Amino acid sequence: MSVQDDFLKLVKDNKYIFKEITDKAGESEKSVHNMFKRRSVRCDVLEKLLAVIGKELQIVDKKDE
Repeated sequence: MSVQDDFLKLVKDNKYIFKEITDKAGESEKSVHNMFKRRSVRCDVLEKLLAVIGKELQIVDKKDE
């Protein structure tokens, strides 16, 4: 599962409205949709979208697991 799939699952499972999230994040719904479709979403955009729904992006060093 990709990060885009994970995000869209969060949106669907929590009954968020994608357009409202993109608007609150200050991003164009169309441009975000295109990023997701191309599977090339930028980290800064993903961080903004996640912040709107009270989530954050984390990078975990596998050596520490």
